[in-house]
Amino acid sequence: MGVDHIGKKMSLAEWDRRIRRLAKATLQNSSIGRAGLRIYEGGRLRIEGGGGIDIVGTGYINIDGDITGAGDFQWSGPWKLLGNGTVSGNVAWSGDLNLTGIIRAGNVVINPSAAGGQISFGSNRTIDAGAGFLAIRDGARFMVFNSTGVAINGGSGSPTVTVSVNGVRISGLPKVTKAGIPSGCVYVASDGYLKEG
Repeated sequence: MGVDHIGKKMSLAEWDRRIRRLAKATLQNSSIGRAGLRIYEGGRLRIEGGGGIDIVGTGYINIDGDITGAGDFQWSGPWKLLGNGTVSGNVAWSGDLNLTGIIRAGNVVINPSAAGGQISFGSNRTIDAGAGFLAIRDGARFMVFNSTGVAINGGSGSPTVTVSVNGVRISGLPKVTKAGIPSGCVYVASDGYLKEG
């Protein structure tokens, strides 16, 4: 007495449904070994319904291509960004930030290596903070603060005024001979400027 195989009594659609259920049940509890899982020819891995990817222990993600996403990105632990990048939008930063390279904000450049630390505003205008001094420069004009006091110079050919605990000193005054003014004495000329006799 013959026995009919169950497959002979199922339609092609029923076969398809059963195979899909079997494949789904198998994949839901499957493991992938050293051979790995390969998705090719435009295929993709889609996770939906609140699922995710967990990497435990010493696992890794290696991506050779683009990453595009939307939503929150959170990371705890050290990280490195190697290469050029662009950030558009507002950034809120809380905590210490240690930068060792040059910072550019429009025409303003902060360079920790130049002159012991420099802020440049363009057009030869800088603030320099070297060892033991702070200088504000605008072309040939400058103001320097150091351990001996403050020195101010109005530019090439102008006198320098130095203020220190010892007093006020003016060097480089124009020497103008004037009747009644001894040599080496300082007087106020008719134009209101100090001169040296």
